[in-house]
Amino acid sequence: QKIRGLPLSSVGLQDALVTIDLRTSGGGIFQGDLAADNQSMSGVFASQFGPAPFKLARKGDAHFDPPLNNAAIGKDLEGTWTGLLDIEGGFRLVLKMANQADGSSSAVVTSVDEGGLEIPATLKRDGTTLTMTLPIIGSTFTGDLNTSGSEIVGIYTTPKGLALPLTLKKSR
Repeated sequence: QKIRGLPLSSVGLQDALVTIDLRTSGGGIFQGDLAADNQSMSGVFASQFGPAPFKLARKGDAHFDPPLNNAAIGKDLEGTWTGLLDIEGGFRLVLKMANQADGSSSAVVTSVDEGGLEIPATLKRDGTTLTMTLPIIGSTFTGDLNTSGSEIVGIYTTPKGLALPLTLKKSR
């Protein structure tokens, strides 16, 4: 699914048993035994679709992406925005944008219907047009802020190129 950097809600290790909780609607729990050489693990991934065996092998050193860094945004964009993505019965989204003390801004999209999954976003603004990229899942949203500053109307594009209408309404 080309997902990279998906946040995990918890990771545990007890003796050689590794437990990883992936908090999304299609997520579940990985439980596996870590090999004595710490280079592989095998076990079962349990989800709403049933159990599936897995085997993972370590390939190189761990890699952690740095936090996303956005330029400051206008006061008109700061706050909480909500919308409904019309796919698979609808996904409620909450976008929170805020300026930070260091002169940067943060943007996080919460997928309410995927267990409250929080996805950091990058922002780019050109006049009334806002482009938001969700690098973890490979999606983008480009929309225009209306003159009253109450809605951003645009298109959400999935990693597979599906273009869906999305209106984000300012709630506070």
